[in-house]
Formats: sequence, C-alpha cells, structure tokens
Amino acid sequence: MKKVLIVEDHFLTSTGIRILLNEIIDESEIYEAISFEGALETCASHKLDLIILDIDIPGGADADMIPQLRRIQPEVKILVCTGFDEKKYALEYIAAGASGFVSKSSERPKMRLAIETVLENKRYVSDVIQQRFLEEIYQKTNESAVSSEVSRLSTREEEIMKLILDGKWRKEIASLLRISPNTVSTYKSRIFEKMKVSTVITQVEIRNRSVKVERRLYHGASRWMVTPFECMAVNSSRWPFGP
Repeated sequence: MKKVLIVEDHFLTSTGIRILLNEIIDESEIYEAISFEGALETCASHKLDLIILDIDIPGGADADMIPQLRRIQPEVKILVCTGFDEKKYALEYIAAGASGFVSKSSERPKMRLAIETVLENKRYVSDVIQQRFLEEIYQKTNESAVSSEVSRLSTREEEIMKLILDGKWRKEIASLLRISPNTVSTYKSRIFEKMKVSTVITQVEIRNRSVKVERRLYHGASRWMVTPFECMAVNSSRWPFGP
C-alpha cells in the first residue's frame, strides 16, 4: 500500500493527479492538503511514500519547503509539480532535496514517467533541465577540469552530449543516431555520472544559500490557467493530448 500526499490548492488539478495515481499504483491511500501547513500536519501524522508538491500554495516557503518536509520524513520522495518555469526553478528545488521536478503542462506520458521514476527512488527532471545541467558544467570557471571530465567520455557519449547541448530531444537524438530512445537515456546517465552532475547541484545549493531567490509573481495566472490535468479532470474518460 503506497501512501501519497497531494499538496495542491486547485481542486481540478488535484483531481487529475489523483486519477493518474490510481492508474499507476495498484493500491494506494491518497491524502490531500491545500496549504503547506496542512502538508506538514499530514506528514506528522502519516508515514508517506510520496509527496506531490505544488510551489504556489498558501503558506508556501519556496524551496525551504523541501527540507522542512524532510525533517519530518527524511526518506519520503518529493515530486515538485508546478506551473512555474522549470528553467528558473528546477535546479533550485532539486538542490534543496526534491526527488524530481515536473511541469503541470507536461503531457500524460511525461507526467506518468515522472511519478514512476520518483517512486523507483530515482531523480526526475525533463530533457530541458538535463541540458541545463550540462550547460552549467561548461560554465564552470575551471576550464581544465571541464576538459579533463570531457576526455573521460567515449566517442558516442561525446556525440550525444553535443546533441543535447544543441537542444536536441531524446527522440531526435535516437532518430539521428539510429538508436533507441532508451539507449539514449542510458548514455545520458553515463554522461552525467562522468561529468559529475552532482557537483553542479551542490554549486546551485551553495548559491541558493547565499543569495535570496526572487520568487516570480504568479498572481492570478495559476488561478485561471487551465492545465492538462484540469482538462483531464473535467473529462477523465479521455486525455485531450498525447498518446
């Protein structure tokens, strides 16, 4: 029995997430909280396997929400699911200890993959953020260290890394190199390991501690924007997008 907490103050969105969770998990006990205070109370009273956390909730404290939740349940998996720009916020929340970061506007297969990946005790970020990881590495001041790390890559790994930096998606890379998308994912994992992506996460974490992150104003937008999850909740018999 998996116990999941959905922290979301929009009814249609939380309903959509609940429907997807019921598809993914055979047996689950799902709790809901519409504020960060409610999330902390639920964490204190129930042993959870997964928390799906929106950023823009009443009482929210930006990325500080992650360590606060982990102080109560250190082993819980936390998937941030938000309408905020992942390019601006994903690295910050991953550095704070989130298990994954996914956009509310993601299509059904990507949202499903994000939840499944986190439940398997792995980290999830989109292809866009994977590319950002590599770009951060190349912006490091010690160019000799970067050169040393690149030299550890195989010819195929270098080829795939260049395509990622060019903005190519996993399926595009697979098509160009005539390999399967799963093979591309395997190569990505090897590249990240050899390029010491964890170092990038640490650098972001240090930066976040010393610089107060300016939170983007989100007045009204999340209240009125219809997300794919809300479309699904209105008509749960079919998804209005994707396969």
